[in-house]
Amino acid sequence: MPPPADPQPADPAPFTAAERSLIRSEFRARGGQTYPLDDGIWLHRWAGGPLKGQPKLNRTAIRTLLERGLIEIVDPPGRLPFARFTRAGLEGLRHMARDRRSLPPDERAHLLAELDAKRGPE
Repeated sequence: MPPPADPQPADPAPFTAAERSLIRSEFRARGGQTYPLDDGIWLHRWAGGPLKGQPKLNRTAIRTLLERGLIEIVDPPGRLPFARFTRAGLEGLRHMARDRRSLPPDERAHLLAELDAKRGPE
């Protein structure tokens, strides 16, 4: 009888614990209203100093997502800047969605449905 095959190593988690917490916090329902992925994660601007007017990237999770290419910063004129997920970031969200503890379907159904819709027909 051949020895049992080594179990496949689990896929590495695409997001750190801080990043998962940020995602769950930003895309939760507030006041009965849900926010789509396309709205992104809203950022503030620096009010003064050498970075005046630039998007604030003061949350570690935002910086690490940006450094790894999982989000991009969008800075439209006359509006607040926001971070939106890149293709790699959306794939990371799909990976995160496979774990019911990371994105519970009963609490994040709107986000899971949007991820499915963004995938398109296969």
